[in-house]
Amino acid sequence: MRLREFNVCVGVTGSGKSSWLARLIRAYQQNVIVLKHTSNIDDPAFSFLPHKTTFNFRQGAASHEPVQCKMTCKGKKDYKLFMQWVLQHYRNGLLIIDDAIIFEKDRMTDELLELVTLRRFYGVDVWQVYHGLSLFPIDQFVFLDHVILFNTSDKLEYKKNKIPCFDQLEAARTQARNNYNHTDPAIKYRPVILNLRKLN
Repeated sequence: MRLREFNVCVGVTGSGKSSWLARLIRAYQQNVIVLKHTSNIDDPAFSFLPHKTTFNFRQGAASHEPVQCKMTCKGKKDYKLFMQWVLQHYRNGLLIIDDAIIFEKDRMTDELLELVTLRRFYGVDVWQVYHGLSLFPIDQFVFLDHVILFNTSDKLEYKKNKIPCFDQLEAARTQARNNYNHTDPAIKYRPVILNLRKLN
């Protein structure tokens, strides 16, 4: 049983994070769910994924075939029900929580805490997507494996004493911003990947 990861992908709109995640999904060999808010289900970066629900997740797929799709939630109540379904039924796959600020804000929900704490047991890689580093709960840092940084403009100094590896994170954020200012698209949209496990 391989180790499973809990990662966060951060970048402003247009910084390249959705396109990068789409390539990650296409290369992933197991189940994939991209969870989005209903208002953003038409994101063109994920247009190749069929829209499914927890009720028809495996419909049309053979038992041995991975299912890759997107699902939607309207708000926190729907999200709680979705995460309860994940804990009960979703195995051997990748869960990407896009628009994560809507669902995971201030502190981790009990459902996410259980999933990331026992991610190897559940067989699920968990990724969250935020527009800024200052937007995701500080308590997630304890569990994170990687921070994938695209261009972001938010300031973190006021959280300096609360964020582990602050100096390395700030250096990575600066490098991601420098990349974005480059004229070569291959560099402009290149993320900076910070391995927190190697820093702790």
